[in-house]
Amino acid sequence: MLCLIDASRSLARAYQERLLAAHVACESAETSELFGRQFDGVLSWGLMFLLRASAQEAVIRRVSLGLAVYRTVLADAGLVLAHQHEDDGENHYYDAIKAISSPASQQALV
Repeated sequence: MLCLIDASRSLARAYQERLLAAHVACESAETSELFGRQFDGVLSWGLMFLLRASAQEAVIRRVSLGLAVYRTVLADAGLVLAHQHEDDGENHYYDAIKAISSPASQQALV
């Protein structure tokens, strides 16, 4: 299921016209009820850099699983969090890699 939130009426209307099966709400990410649902993933395009730092934190806390849960989800998928970094623009990145189960497997990769 595709759900879209945009505070712009014209963009919300355009999404609804082009993505007929999508659920669209015209509301801010900071106050959205997120369709009263939980989601497996969230994609934010061009939103966060527009928000004040406190609003960014509020949105992240509302949609984030939290690092501990991300680690569990990654582990369940056979992945591990390998690295985290922040670029000069203060964008935060998480890199995950396929878990290696044995020392013999690790040697094969060297």
